[in-house]
Amino acid sequence: MAFTMPASKIKIEKILALLKEKPMNLQQLCEAVHTVDRTMRTYLNYLHDTKQIYYSTYKYEKVGNRIMPNRYYKAGKYKDAKKPPPLPDIVRNRLKRERLNNDPEKKEFYLARRRALRWAKKHQVTPNEATNWLRKGTDGQVLRVG
Repeated sequence: MAFTMPASKIKIEKILALLKEKPMNLQQLCEAVHTVDRTMRTYLNYLHDTKQIYYSTYKYEKVGNRIMPNRYYKAGKYKDAKKPPPLPDIVRNRLKRERLNNDPEKKEFYLARRRALRWAKKHQVTPNEATNWLRKGTDGQVLRVG
């Protein structure tokens, strides 16, 4: 997609001027240029395809409830930075525990659910042939209790 309209050319110049100053991620560029992220992503893809910008670094940042590698852009014709591997399970579990400990309501819900599952596993009711007639459904099948 070629941006030929005067307004889009002005935005591209503004994006390039911002990226010459310092590396910025998608959200920072959206706030600086006053556009939505979908439109900004289109501009950035165009600039990257035409080799006017490159991916300078990746930094792990919190996006909503998740920790994800966030791409930082910079103006120039250099080689793109490699995308980092996903976080190891140990780190992801530690972050999950931290989020759980920071929210007492979620922690209580999680612990209550764990207690209920443990109780259900410990007190599993085994079918007794002498009392199967009590658990028969309307279709004649034996209902499972537990």
